[in-house]
Amino acid sequence: LLHEMMRMDAAQKPEEAHTAVAGLVDMFGLAQVEARTLLVEAGSQRLTSYFDPAATIMRMLALEQRILLIENLWRVAFADADLDVYEDQFVRKMAHLIHVPNTQCMLARQRAKQLEY
Repeated sequence: LLHEMMRMDAAQKPEEAHTAVAGLVDMFGLAQVEARTLLVEAGSQRLTSYFDPAATIMRMLALEQRILLIENLWRVAFADADLDVYEDQFVRKMAHLIHVPNTQCMLARQRAKQLEY
C-alpha cells in the first residue's frame, strides 16, 4: 500500500520512496535494503482491488498497527510537500477499508503533517 500511495499523484518523487522505505523499517523492523527490495517488488505488480490487501491487514494487524500504517501513508503523501487530492482520497479510503476510525485517521494525518519534509 505504501507503493500504491507513491502512485497516487502524477509524479513519483524520491522523497516519497525514501519515506515509504522508512515506513517499512518503522512498522516491520526491516533493514533498509529489505525495505527497498520489497518496494521494488511491489512496483512490479499493480493492484486491481484493495479488498484483498485490506482483508489481510485486518486479519494480521491490531488496530494500533493499522493506525501506524495510515500514519505512514499520510507521511508518504506529505513527503513531496504537496498533498494531492487523490492521495487524500486514497488514505481515507484505506482507513475505511481497514476499519481505522475517522478520528484516528485525522490524528494520524496531523502527526504526519507535523513531520513535514
